[in-house]
Amino acid sequence: MLLLPLVGFSRPTTNWMRVTIDVIERSARRGGLVRRWGEDDSGFLLCTFWLAECLALAGDLGRAENWTTPALCPTPTTLGLLAEEAVPRRRTAPRELPAGLLAAIGLISAAWRITRIRAHPRQA
Repeated sequence: MLLLPLVGFSRPTTNWMRVTIDVIERSARRGGLVRRWGEDDSGFLLCTFWLAECLALAGDLGRAENWTTPALCPTPTTLGLLAEEAVPRRRTAPRELPAGLLAAIGLISAAWRITRIRAHPRQA
């Protein structure tokens, strides 16, 4: 659902999309990261950064920045890379790096979008 505004399928400011973003954000607050599945112990970093990007597109830059802060990100692996998942309470990476690059790209994309919207709010 969070990809819909990112690929231009839906505007993040429509009522139904705002409600969707808010529900996803509320469910993520339990552990601090967005999960792919409700019963999953680990948070999926790419989904968390998609949430930040959606909030930025909706004009909520403060909330968007909260989802991209260093305090949110888990400790990198021994290689210094972000893993695809993290255990929210421990901020550790429980799995290997098959989609770790995607997490880094998601963080870069969200940070770029927040910075661009902050610099040029009318072009968002």
